[in-house]
Amino acid sequence: MQDFDINIVISMLRDGHCDGSVAYVIRNAVPAGDCRTVYTNFKRIISEHGSQRAFDDIIKANQIGSTQFQKSGQAYAMSTARAQPLMLALFDNLSPDQASQFMLDNQLQASFLKHGLHFGPARFKSTYANYCTIRAWLDNGEMALHPHEDISQVQAARTDDFEIQAVETAMSFNVCIARSGSGGGTTVWDLQPSPEARRSLGLYDTGYPYPVDFVGGLPSFTLTLNPGDCYFLGASFLHGVQPTFGERVTAGRFMGLTKDNRVLFWT
Repeated sequence: MQDFDINIVISMLRDGHCDGSVAYVIRNAVPAGDCRTVYTNFKRIISEHGSQRAFDDIIKANQIGSTQFQKSGQAYAMSTARAQPLMLALFDNLSPDQASQFMLDNQLQASFLKHGLHFGPARFKSTYANYCTIRAWLDNGEMALHPHEDISQVQAARTDDFEIQAVETAMSFNVCIARSGSGGGTTVWDLQPSPEARRSLGLYDTGYPYPVDFVGGLPSFTLTLNPGDCYFLGASFLHGVQPTFGERVTAGRFMGLTKDNRVLFWT
């Protein structure tokens, strides 16, 4: 990736933005053939085993991989362990190096080390965070994923000392695996809700879902990714996924920087 700039990523990890920009997009970051392989594996696994996340009234997606949302560290660790056989199957027919590079781990690890930063999965007791979560966003009416921020989840982790509690800002990292039809873009609004606003909406510990009319009139932009593209996003800003008329499959994780120079990732 000739255009990759680790300094932008580090600035976003430290400040939640880089010179006022809250998103960093890299086009063609992951080889198209690797995306097709993971997509094929994903479709096969969903067909054979179903989604690892049940549908509800707010989120409708086929998913492989665990998420920390609304879970204690213990519950997240257990769900991660259950997800591992299918997570491994997602990378069938790819080499270990190709699988590592799929989430840019090789590039990120080498680049962070040059800046004295250790990069790796967040720990909970004897376990480590899930590698990534892959979702196919399905038509959910108003929005495929409602407006939300991801810093509330980090603060909720303080209740049982899950290691991600040590990060002060949250950044999301997503890779587009497949996209067809219209819609499905990620919209980002120019607002970091205050603790008071989160409490008033009953979202202090979850950060999801903010009412759509809450962001009405706010300045915003929408990111559209094609297979192989990726983005880093300051996840304390409200963001969501527009209705999808077709298929949008992405791999994602969160990242955060601790005061002792570690960059953690989790899902």
